[in-house]
Amino acid sequence: MTLHVLEKLIVAQRKSVSETRDHVRALILKLALTKARSEDPLLRILEALASLERAEAEDFRSRGQSITDLVYNLINVRNAQAAQRGADAAQQESRDLGRISWITFISGPLIAVSGIFGMNVDVLINKPPSIRWYFVAVIPFSALVLAVAFVSIRVNKRRGAKG
Repeated sequence: MTLHVLEKLIVAQRKSVSETRDHVRALILKLALTKARSEDPLLRILEALASLERAEAEDFRSRGQSITDLVYNLINVRNAQAAQRGADAAQQESRDLGRISWITFISGPLIAVSGIFGMNVDVLINKPPSIRWYFVAVIPFSALVLAVAFVSIRVNKRRGAKG
């Protein structure tokens, strides 16, 4: 059964118990029963109906609270799962951007030196350099860039370990 149907049934039961209690109370008044005759069956029925009504009200509140807690917990689980998926996607994107940065960092010196050799300046136009000069320039320049990167990474790791 769905929650809505159960709620309707509980409300209908509470109404019927309340109406029955009211009818028994009216019957007691018609018969002019007093509290002195506490062993009277109608008074016991009235008391039983009152306690049943109290128990139903308490049960209804506790079930409502349990259902509310369950719904909130389910929502929190869903939110946590969505946050985890978002965090996983962000980590993957961060790794991808890190790879792209390294590729750019490594190819940067090569591109810079080729840009210098591709310039149209008077010194290079009169006597164009051979391809070996490109490698003579690129290898030390790349080594310098990689050494600076290595030192920078080590310094940042030491700072991270201290802080």
